[in-house]
Amino acid sequence: MPFEFLALLDEILGVISEFGYTKIIVVCDQLNHLPPKANYDLLRQNIDVLASKKITFVVSAENIKNEKGFEDRVDTEILLKSFSLWMNLVGFGSRNEVKDYVDNCFAAHQIDDIDFIDGNCDLIYSVCEGNPWFIAKMLRMVYQDVIAAGKNKIDIGDFEKYGIRFAKAVTAYKAAEGCLRWSELNDMLNMG
Repeated sequence: MPFEFLALLDEILGVISEFGYTKIIVVCDQLNHLPPKANYDLLRQNIDVLASKKITFVVSAENIKNEKGFEDRVDTEILLKSFSLWMNLVGFGSRNEVKDYVDNCFAAHQIDDIDFIDGNCDLIYSVCEGNPWFIAKMLRMVYQDVIAAGKNKIDIGDFEKYGIRFAKAVTAYKAAEGCLRWSELNDMLNMG
């Protein structure tokens, strides 16, 4: 299969080069959530592709510890040692970074019919402590509420509705050092 994929890769590169692109980036998000054997097989079977100069393979893995209930996940540190370069991504460091993120989300999703009050970013940053997952989740929930209500503006009250719930979930996530299943976090956040 890897050889077939490399041949397909050459064809894809031929097409995209006409538009000025010279490389393909493959993103594998949260690789450490797969069982160890699946990770091994994925990397072993695709070693030729991973070694190709035509492709950049980007892996994201959350920084978890192997503890009860997480035995089927690959230890993040061991996984990272398999790659030539790795970096630790931290959350947003300021209210301004959250504002940039919100602006980019609105632009990417072509949301121009709803006003977003910049002051909301202070509350979002404070409650979510800069964590991108919680910020994205809160934005989604508030946006859905605003659309359902037929409003054309997102104000601070829309976020305050979820503030305590999110603050508790962030605290629980930090106390567990990131070792909470996303389903548990979603349950905490979706309870009314």
